[in-house]
Formats: sequence, C-alpha cells, structure tokens
Amino acid sequence: MVRSLEEKERGWIDERHSTRNILSSLRVLSKLARRKVDSGSENDVKELLGTIDERIGAIDFGGRVLEGKEVFFPEDKGREVVKGLKPMAEEKEKRISLISESRALTFSPYAPVLEELITNAIKYGTGNDILVKIEQRDEMVVTTVESEGDECGTEIWGRGVGTGTGIGLDYVRRCVENVGGKVWLEREGGWNKFGFEIEGKGR
Repeated sequence: MVRSLEEKERGWIDERHSTRNILSSLRVLSKLARRKVDSGSENDVKELLGTIDERIGAIDFGGRVLEGKEVFFPEDKGREVVKGLKPMAEEKEKRISLISESRALTFSPYAPVLEELITNAIKYGTGNDILVKIEQRDEMVVTTVESEGDECGTEIWGRGVGTGTGIGLDYVRRCVENVGGKVWLEREGGWNKFGFEIEGKGR
C-alpha cells in the first residue's frame, strides 16, 4: 500500500538515524508544504513550516552521525553519484562531467549533499552541460557544481526561495556547516556555481 505524504511525515522521527532518510523526509515535507500553499490554507502552512524548521534543526542532533568515521576519497563518491543521476540527466538532455583530484574525507553525507546540488542543476539549469569539480585547495576539499541557469541570490541557501521551498539547499548548508565547512554561490557568464568546502583528512 502506498503511504500518503502525511503518513510519511509522521514517520520522520523513526527514520532520522539515516542521512539519506533525513533528506528524503525533508523532500516529503517540501511537497506537503507546496500542496498546502496551493490550497491557500495559511494557518496550515505556518504550522507546517514551523515543523520543517524544527526538523531541519534536528539534523544538528547528529554531528557525530554526520561527520562519521568512514574514510573515503570524494572522487569515488562523485563517480557513484554521477552514475546514479545519469538516467535523469539524459532524460533532460543534459551531460554531467566530473573532474576530481583531492585528499580523503570522513564526511558521511557527502554523497547526498553532492546529489542534491547536481539534481538541482538537472532540474533548473537552462543549458545542456553540468560540470562537477572536486579539488584540493591547501587543507580543504572543494566541491563545485556549475550549470547555466537563471540568476539567483545567496539567500537560495535558506528555505522559502525559488521554485520549491529551498529545503534541499538548506539541508546542504546545515550539513556542511555542521562539520565546520562552508557553502557559497558564484555567478559568471550566465552560469551558476554552487560550492562547498570541508577540511581534508591528510591522505
């Protein structure tokens, strides 16, 4: 039996141990918010957005979970993510290129964070090419996702901006900042570059 959005939302608390499940739950809440916005029920919308804020904040409960102990090379995770998103990109007639050279990390949500940025580029980019770069800059591992698209401001990292509710990018920002990293957005020649950086582990 297919679960309703409301049933999935109620089950969030039981699934929060998994980073991927956190992201999945936030996407469910995002859909629920858009549905209630469309219905024009202002009180319901305010209540739901309060719930979303509370549960996004709960991501911080797991600094230990989010940082993790698994040592990996971002290039390997990058290849996995790009391979998984290839069918979606091809359906939208887009190409994803990956350039990577960096040291190891122990940041467990790396794959879902990168997946969120590439997915946004596939959905909202106006060109055919998406460029993913993972590189070493001093002690930091820097990951960027570039695509052609409409101009957007740095407030895109918060909820309530753009086509959706911005929950996915808020998730990205909170996960990265939770381990002392930072996110940014640059605009050049009609291209948007979403980036995040995290300290490498010296391998």
